[in-house]
Amino acid sequence: MNHNRIILAALLLAPLTVLHAQMPQELSRQLDRSCRGCHSGAAAKSGLDFGSLKFDLTDRATRERWIRVHDRVEKGEMPPKGIPWSKDDRAKFLQQLTPRLAKADAADVARNGRGAMRLLNRDEYEQNLRDVLQLPLLDIRDKLPEDREAYHFNKVSETLDISHAQLGAYLDAAETALRQAIVSLPQPPAMSKFSAVGTRLFPGLGTAGGSKAMFFIRDNKRVALDTTGKNPVPPGADQDSTLEMGLFRSPPGPMPAIRRDSRRRSQASIGFAFPPAPCCNRRSSR
Repeated sequence: MNHNRIILAALLLAPLTVLHAQMPQELSRQLDRSCRGCHSGAAAKSGLDFGSLKFDLTDRATRERWIRVHDRVEKGEMPPKGIPWSKDDRAKFLQQLTPRLAKADAADVARNGRGAMRLLNRDEYEQNLRDVLQLPLLDIRDKLPEDREAYHFNKVSETLDISHAQLGAYLDAAETALRQAIVSLPQPPAMSKFSAVGTRLFPGLGTAGGSKAMFFIRDNKRVALDTTGKNPVPPGADQDSTLEMGLFRSPPGPMPAIRRDSRRRSQASIGFAFPPAPCCNRRSSR
């Protein structure tokens, strides 16, 4: 009895599948009249053969072909000039094709989702490991090879393939992450804190370009520090929260090595001079 029901269901569903893949008669007549003359057989223009192109819109690749046909007809690019085709013919063609494409696409999205299942790129893989292992500072991105790009994105499923070399890199990255997550000591290490305020914002008190490139400010005024003396930082300045760090653009090129001896060489003897940094590029951070 059960076998009979299965056979009966198969017989009932088979005609529906055939009808679903069958091209509407009006659409087929329009293709015969205006399109198949150039797009049929082995010599079909642009490789588009309507004789072999199926109308199974449940297949994503086939549906993409029909979407391109739809778009070119909608824009008036096809049929080309010289082939009689009125506005009514174009409208009827689109009325036959548009709702069927939309219905097939909506069914595909409902069944498989908007995007195809794909591999995580290396940035997403790192972020997932950070969340799963609760390691916000985990850095394993550079252990993985760069992802290929398509349309200026590195998240396209068509290009996110994986080789045996990539698989080995992902396993090594996962092992590195697990080693950081596994506790290896009976007690957690002591926590240390550092407060970057005052002159501790940049404890070196110097950078490329000297005091013209990096300095401290308070209330939008420069705070002078005697960086040549023994005690350049005034008492309490390392904890002064009112101090800000002002930055200018770095000089264009490496700083020359100059010996500090009795003979002071001028910039002319070095061969070049650094122009003063423009004040409009100043940035400050608390």
